[in-house]
Amino acid sequence: MKKPCFFMRNSGKAPGRGNHGILKTSIGAALLSAICFLGCAAAAEYEETGRMVKGGLVFDSAESREWSGVPMNGGILLEDFPVLCQFPELPTGCEITSLSMVLNYYGFSADKCDLSDNYLVKGPIGTTNFWDTFVGDPRKSDAYGCYAPAIVDAANAYLDQYNDGLQAFDVSGSTLHGLYDYIDMGLPVIIWGTVDCQEGAYSTKWVIDGETITWYAPEHCLVLVGYDEDNVWVADPAAGILRSYPCNDFERGFDALHKQAVIIQ
Repeated sequence: MKKPCFFMRNSGKAPGRGNHGILKTSIGAALLSAICFLGCAAAAEYEETGRMVKGGLVFDSAESREWSGVPMNGGILLEDFPVLCQFPELPTGCEITSLSMVLNYYGFSADKCDLSDNYLVKGPIGTTNFWDTFVGDPRKSDAYGCYAPAIVDAANAYLDQYNDGLQAFDVSGSTLHGLYDYIDMGLPVIIWGTVDCQEGAYSTKWVIDGETITWYAPEHCLVLVGYDEDNVWVADPAAGILRSYPCNDFERGFDALHKQAVIIQ
């Protein structure tokens, strides 16, 4: 097995944004501890209760929510990824918190609440299409969420202020393994799945502009930051930590949520 090796990426961003590396094959536990910013009281509560509320529903989380192991056999983990917790301010704001993490990875000081309040387009429950608008308010536990186009719009509204060439793109439709190419390039991927890879189901229905849309629960949004042959590594805003899941388990929820993914480059 090769020794640990760093591969620096050319991000294409403006000077001064800071460079990040790709950590290949192995990484020290102490470094990962430094990566995970766990100063969120609600993360501890989530770990203690194992329960998450979204769309007015309460979901029990799996017993094992800890980060486990490191990518093996040539796997890759993005270095210095700033993990954030959505709680307590944004109990249903996993999507916008995931965006905040990625923006901060690129060197911005993107506050999750500022993004939610001022850049994310929101609409009332029952009259809003989650494909392009957040249903409800991320500050409230009875809200639902949004899909990739809404996060792309919020990201680009934020990035337009800086004119440094970075832009958000909807790269939905790829297989989970196909997204690994972005990790290889040093690009984290905002990705949709289910809470703790639970089996999901269609739940609440609305008729919006003559079209019936159905919410898939328990929808969750995370950031893909690493992989190896058997596992994926994600930054989970619900707990504020890095976590690993078997690829097959994660892929089930990813596919059910229409293979949605967003990158910034």
